[in-house]
Amino acid sequence: MEQTKLELVVNEILNGELSEKELFIVDITISPKNEISLIIDSNFGVDILDCSTISRHIENTFDRDQEDYELTVGSAGLSTPFKIQRQYQKYLGKEISVLTQKGEKIICTLSEITENGISAEETKKIKIEKSSKKQEIKINHTWNFSEIKAAIPHINFNQKK
Repeated sequence: MEQTKLELVVNEILNGELSEKELFIVDITISPKNEISLIIDSNFGVDILDCSTISRHIENTFDRDQEDYELTVGSAGLSTPFKIQRQYQKYLGKEISVLTQKGEKIICTLSEITENGISAEETKKIKIEKSSKKQEIKINHTWNFSEIKAAIPHINFNQKK
């Protein structure tokens, strides 16, 4: 099964009966053994019904007698690194954790997404000299996508409501 035909079928599903959920493809992989893994996401969340609807539609589109394949449809999890620009857009204005190619891990608020990368603002507390007090400073970062090893949503369990 060729990936472009599969992508066309999946896009048809996403633009058709599931368009109101604004689902999008994060990744499609097809192994040499025809093991197909489809990862989807949405600004509004992905549930098991979305995955099963897509899976059923794909099963009904391809003839099992001609195409022998194994299919897995899933959603991008909170610990899954972003793969496409649309995932960054979902987190615009929210905290993400960025691991740079240099090995720096930075928790920051995503402020801008461009064709080539992102801009984000990091908030740090630094100790004031000769004082026990800390001062909050803002550091602006700009990275090309090639400088980012991984980026994921940041979940802060200590955040006050």
